[in-house]
Amino acid sequence: MESRDLVLGEVVRRGVAKAYDVAKSMPYSVSTVYYLLSRLGAEGFVENFGGLYRPTFRGVLRYVEVWGCDLHVVNVVRGMVGGGWGKALGEEVCEALEFLSKFRPYSRDLAPALFEIVWGGGKLAELPGSVRRLLAAVAASVGGPIDEIHSGVLLGRLFIGHCSQCGLSVKPCRYIKL
Repeated sequence: MESRDLVLGEVVRRGVAKAYDVAKSMPYSVSTVYYLLSRLGAEGFVENFGGLYRPTFRGVLRYVEVWGCDLHVVNVVRGMVGGGWGKALGEEVCEALEFLSKFRPYSRDLAPALFEIVWGGGKLAELPGSVRRLLAAVAASVGGPIDEIHSGVLLGRLFIGHCSQCGLSVKPCRYIKL
């Protein structure tokens, strides 16, 4: 186990943490933890906001790859997504994250990393249902209103987002009038 993975694991478990607090719970000096956090930040696994470190989506996927999926990761991802997927079952969240962690995206934020994985990784129809629901929830939160009942992203005839008639959706929606 690499020291950087141990530090990343501590940041994910805490959600948001100061370097000093991470160092108190680790067998490393504060300067070592600061150095490791700066390296993790440069590599896109954590973000620094005024001395507070939080994991990026890329960091969450690395955590899942190393440590597996647990309640800490589920809560971090629910906070990132919010909206309709915020109440998803832990098993569904873990299924999606374990699938996505195999792709190692370059993007650090949730939406770009997810689109990078989905469109770079193969056919949309072959994705697990949990990944399609995560994609729809993210598109609904980062996209905008399309009409009175749709919020998300429209790519040609493919709708990705939330439909008040269908729920979270990644498919052509018959209720969209073009």
